[in-house]
Amino acid sequence: PKLPKAVQERIHAAEEGGSASQSELAEPEQTVCPVMGNEIDHEVFTDYRGVRVYFCCPPCIAKFKSNPEQYIPKLPQVIQDRIASANREEAESD
Repeated sequence: PKLPKAVQERIHAAEEGGSASQSELAEPEQTVCPVMGNEIDHEVFTDYRGVRVYFCCPPCIAKFKSNPEQYIPKLPQVIQDRIASANREEAESD
């Protein structure tokens, strides 16, 4: 019960004979809000540069959007890398 809901669902799927894709297994789940540092709520998120970012409460979304560069370093490295990749692709298409 102390595991994040998404992890519990993957465990349940594995027990049922299903399997998670390699990309799901390779990507660590975000568990901490980049704004407040609290545990995330899987119902509170925004998509930034095509990457889903989770928060502990709705006011944190507005804080993040007002200055994302301040909070991106607090995200897991794999999410930071995906945002950086999206930024590079956007810059190349301009």
